[in-house]
Amino acid sequence: MSPGKVYLVGVGPGDPELVTRRAARVLREADTVYHPGRDEQTGFAIRIVQGLLPPHATVRAAAVEMAESGNRYKTLAAELAAEARAGRRVAFITEGDPLLYSTASRVLEILKANWPDVPVEIVPGVTSLTAVAAAAGQSLVQSAETLVVVPACHHPDDLERLIESHDRVALLKVGSVFPQIVALLRRRGWLDRAIYAEKVGTPEQRVVRDLASVDPEKVSYFSMVLVTARPH
Repeated sequence: MSPGKVYLVGVGPGDPELVTRRAARVLREADTVYHPGRDEQTGFAIRIVQGLLPPHATVRAAAVEMAESGNRYKTLAAELAAEARAGRRVAFITEGDPLLYSTASRVLEILKANWPDVPVEIVPGVTSLTAVAAAAGQSLVQSAETLVVVPACHHPDDLERLIESHDRVALLKVGSVFPQIVALLRRRGWLDRAIYAEKVGTPEQRVVRDLASVDPEKVSYFSMVLVTARPH
């Protein structure tokens, strides 16, 4: 029996054409594909790669939220390890990159700690950071500039300090604190230096330069605010 392997695969921000050639090849050769959806055919990541999966591949949902306890992650990691030990090529896909605010990061840690004999390959993906910058047509960071990436909902009281101390700031998970972000940017005179982007890489993609026009009740989970705090 040929040795199996676990693949942690980033499938990009949403556009199937942004799936890397390496990721596409891994998925075409996979025996089993796990994805962070609620059922086999429902989920953002699985929709991205639907046309790439071979007919023989088994698709399994593994809905694990990043904030959940370690038990769910360990169960998933155990299943991946068992598949690989049985000689199968098993992939766990995530949107974006598997090591940037991804459930795959936790899975990787658990695999290393509990099943160190199981080979794991990480397949990078196009991140939401670069996809949003491209959609907005602006540089993400250059030369000696600094960039900070902030999950805004977890650091609402630190946003002003973080923005004023860096050249560029990418605010993720902005939904619950979006009104606070807009108020802060307006007060500090940064509102015209920010863009709002959501669902980049999908048919519902939207890039807005007037943040005050965005309805806070309709801010997408897949959204980001990029701020140029120190323009050159």
